[in-house]
Amino acid sequence: MMPPEPTKRALGEVYTLVLGLRPALPAMCTLCYLVSTRLPDWPNLNAGIYRMRHKSTICSIIRVLYFILFHMTNTFKDLGLSEKTLISIENMGYQEPTPVQEQAIPFILAGRDVVAAAQTGTGKTAAFMLPVLNNLGKSRKGQGPLCLVITPTRELAQQIDRVSTTIAKQTKHRTLTVVGGTKYDPQIRALKQGVDVLVATPGRLIDLCERKVVNLKDVEVLVLDEADRMLDMGFMPSVKKIIAQVSRERQTLLFSATLSSDVMTSVSSLLKNPEYIEIARKGATADTIEQFIMPVEHSQKPELLAEVLKERGGKRVLVFTRTKSRADACAKKLAHQGFKTRSIHADRSQSQREHALED
Repeated sequence: MMPPEPTKRALGEVYTLVLGLRPALPAMCTLCYLVSTRLPDWPNLNAGIYRMRHKSTICSIIRVLYFILFHMTNTFKDLGLSEKTLISIENMGYQEPTPVQEQAIPFILAGRDVVAAAQTGTGKTAAFMLPVLNNLGKSRKGQGPLCLVITPTRELAQQIDRVSTTIAKQTKHRTLTVVGGTKYDPQIRALKQGVDVLVATPGRLIDLCERKVVNLKDVEVLVLDEADRMLDMGFMPSVKKIIAQVSRERQTLLFSATLSSDVMTSVSSLLKNPEYIEIARKGATADTIEQFIMPVEHSQKPELLAEVLKERGGKRVLVFTRTKSRADACAKKLAHQGFKTRSIHADRSQSQREHALED
């Protein structure tokens, strides 16, 4: 439903007015947010300005101004990040913020709890690591972590580690990633030296807590990454056991591909008046991914796959199969076609998986 003409004219006038205020965007967004939170009946911004309930003139103006300023943002500098953080963004190759980054970063910088859903490949990791490291202090020797990131798998932990390490080179934070299948001693030595950011899988973190070599009482920012997968994999009891050791006076950030009712039921008690950001509907695929279906007989799949890879394949390609045996068979057939291939599945050791990814 479109707004009435007087409302449209008013919005146009406000938009023209604030065009000249663009240099002050970060400070004004923060000011408008702080003022608006002290006014009654503040609506969910993600629902859009046309659903706002205008209870007073001043309340309406602040809401509209916030909405326009927020959606005018299209560079990382506009979001209020520091110069050091902006340098790390250049090193990661980002030209402009993705939708989830554009919406999440201002709220995280303002210290808000955030719940965000966005498809894989939309920059969710940078959406929380950039503002967190922008604001995070430094731990003393033997102290920390000040930021704890919990993620369900080794591979996801390593991905977060790469992003956090890139940013930390500029912000001078100390980061550590602890996952299963690796030696304890190097992790324990690093924890004793003090860390600012700890990225961990639930199982290994609980082991370290039980060994009393990690203290979570100093955590200021808690990040739950891929919460939907943690729920599916049965990690939520372990995650809640970990969170029970973290101070309640913290900022909590939840990032996920989807926000199901089961996920929200599991984590709602962990959040304080969070901001909700939903870029992706359930089952949606990132705009950067092209999808097509090619119906074919099972016996013709290897030959067709080889032709598709020759025509459309890049330098690195992931091929998913239904079973472990098919993964091995597919890798062998592609190797016969001249492709350099490796298979990864549950029967492979961690070192074999890492070697396959690095090869």
